[in-house]
Amino acid sequence: MKKLPKLTQLFFILLIFYPLNSKSSEVSCKNEPKPAYSDCCNRPRLLDNRDFNGCDRIKIYRNQVTSVCAEYECFFIKNGLYLNSTIQIEAIQNYISRVAMTDSNRLMETSDWKNILMKSVENCVEKITVSEDVLRELYNEAPFEINPYECDVAFISIMNCIYYDVFVNCPSEAWEKSLACEAWKEFISTCMDDIETFPFINMNKLFGN
Repeated sequence: MKKLPKLTQLFFILLIFYPLNSKSSEVSCKNEPKPAYSDCCNRPRLLDNRDFNGCDRIKIYRNQVTSVCAEYECFFIKNGLYLNSTIQIEAIQNYISRVAMTDSNRLMETSDWKNILMKSVENCVEKITVSEDVLRELYNEAPFEINPYECDVAFISIMNCIYYDVFVNCPSEAWEKSLACEAWKEFISTCMDDIETFPFINMNKLFGN
């Protein structure tokens, strides 16, 4: 059986343990669009699972959510994306560019994708950096129960945000024009902007790696 990508593993866990919070909006962040859809945006890969080698520490932690969070922390440090207590924006951009350029579809050859990915990294590092304290409090509660001393949720939050941002800014030529995809785009663009709903967005239905 094919092993699920790291990010997908986390969101399968969240789907089991917790529904999305409800917010006052035309889009309810409590109710995901139906049907589930996985092929809305034909995008390049953003991560290479081989770069997680040596970061598999699942057996050490008391729950799988914390384990996946810890793997992302390890991934950032191992690949030079976090140095001197600072998230390295340029290093993340270079890493994603390298992985995307090796994608079989060669989608990074278009200027749209280059600009979208680079801007998504900048936007998300800024968004998560200014919201770190709130995110740590949210992740410290059920269903996550991630102790800040076990894992810093900033790392996985940045990657989640990049996926969300790329999805809602997918170029028209790479986007499938369907009611299901438009519903997901509206849902994600609404719910990712509220930091209190951000951790609960269930993206296992949308992304691989």
